[in-house]
Amino acid sequence: MRVPNLQLISISHTYESLCKVYLTLWVASATMCKVSFTFNRNEDVKHMDKLKADSNDFATNSHCSDIKKSNIRNFYWAGLWVASTFLASFGPRMIWEYATVPTVIAVIMNLTIGTLMLLQTTRHIKKTDELVQKVFYESTAVTLGAVLVFSVSYELLEKIQIMSEQPEVGLVVLMIGLTFIASQLILMRKYR
Repeated sequence: MRVPNLQLISISHTYESLCKVYLTLWVASATMCKVSFTFNRNEDVKHMDKLKADSNDFATNSHCSDIKKSNIRNFYWAGLWVASTFLASFGPRMIWEYATVPTVIAVIMNLTIGTLMLLQTTRHIKKTDELVQKVFYESTAVTLGAVLVFSVSYELLEKIQIMSEQPEVGLVVLMIGLTFIASQLILMRKYR
């Protein structure tokens, strides 16, 4: 590709993005995987249309489409895991009336799908750029610390008889999700 004489061209940049697109000098993040560059046309430069067309090809043939596919795979595996958890939880009661073999199969299937979901998430994070990886790892660390402190305190409430009920795992899972989402949002704002 021929590089234009920059003295003859005045360039203004506009961005649109569905996935996060990190360029060397700019960060563009929105909701569409499309990067548009708007060039002010200068009649002395004949190949400006080709440059504009090449710059718009970024979204169709590169990293952004890989990230979109990886996001879809993550969504697929998360949905499959939720469905298998639902089956393992409610299947014994509602479908096969506490039969041992189907219950064990459902639990093993749930563990297998959960493991495959975690592997897909790891592959997805490895495909992202360094900033997204840093935010993910810091959010994970904050979530792990918060869950450790929360669960120990929550268990102590029952042991010292301030709370009469057994601690619920669902509450801990809810706390994990909310902490992770909040830390992701805070860190993305911090590094913006």
